[in-house]
Amino acid sequence: MLRIFSLHRLFFKNLWLLCLTIYAKWILVHSHKTVIHCINETKRNRNDPFYIEFTKYCYSRYNKPYKEIQPEEDTRSIKSKLNGLMKEKQLYRNMNLSIDDISRELATNRTYVSKEIKRSFQCGFRDYRNRFRLEKAIELIRAADYANLNLIAVSEQAGFKNYSTFNTQFKKEYGMTPRKWKLREDQLSRK
Repeated sequence: MLRIFSLHRLFFKNLWLLCLTIYAKWILVHSHKTVIHCINETKRNRNDPFYIEFTKYCYSRYNKPYKEIQPEEDTRSIKSKLNGLMKEKQLYRNMNLSIDDISRELATNRTYVSKEIKRSFQCGFRDYRNRFRLEKAIELIRAADYANLNLIAVSEQAGFKNYSTFNTQFKKEYGMTPRKWKLREDQLSRK
C-alpha cells in the first residue's frame, strides 16, 4: 500500500513538473512573438539609441540575427538616388553594369540595393535596368537622327550586350519585336 501511494505521489509530481514546463515554454514562445511583433511594427523612434539597443538585446535574447532597420527617409533617398543615377548619369548604357556598380555609386551594400529595388519597383535588378534600356531604345528608334540606324546598333547604344537579349526583353515588355515596332513607327510617321 505504501508503495502504491509513493508511486502515485511520484506520478503526480512528475505530471505537475511537466505541466509547469509546458506552460513556461508557452509563455516564453508567446512573449518572444510579442516582442518581435512590437519591434517589427513600431515605426517611431527608430533613431533613438535606447530603441536600437533594446532591439539588439531582444534579438540576441532569442538568438535571432539583428537586422539594422533603415529609416523611411533613407529608403526614399536611396530610391531617388537610384533613379537619378539611371536617368541623369545613364548608367544603364554600360553593357557590364551590375548591382555591385550601383551599390558602389550609392555607397551602400548590394543586398540593401537589391531589397530596395524589389520593394519599390516590384522587380529584380536586371528587369529594373532593362526597363531603362528599353526606354532608351524606343527613344533612339523614334529619333529622326537614328532613322537609318539598324536595330543591332540601337540595342548596343541602349546598353544591351547582344541583340537576342534585346529582342527577347523588348518582346516581353511591349508584346512585339523591335523590328515590328520600328515598322509600325515608320507607318505612323508617314501618315
